[in-house]
Amino acid sequence: MKTVKYSDDNLPKVSEKDWTKLRDRAERITDDEIDYSDAPATKDFSGFKRWNDPALFRPIKKDIHIKIDADVLAWLKGGGKGYQTRINGILRNAMAATGSEAVQN
Repeated sequence: MKTVKYSDDNLPKVSEKDWTKLRDRAERITDDEIDYSDAPATKDFSGFKRWNDPALFRPIKKDIHIKIDADVLAWLKGGGKGYQTRINGILRNAMAATGSEAVQN
């Protein structure tokens, strides 16, 4: 069997007629008609990244003004670049320790 590799610049063209047929079929198909033969069932999802994986988590950032004691700020900045990220991490850990979740406003 020959392996065919596609990239953005050599994808086969799909006509509007083909898209219409595909949309019509997708609207009529039932779950029982879907062929899963090339996608075997699995119950082991340990290798999959979860939606709440910290590596994928990108919360909305808000600009605020906050007053911090000078010695605390010096300690945070003493760790080098990224002191605001460290502040956020400390606050997130404190939030998690309370067992509550953040509320988006």
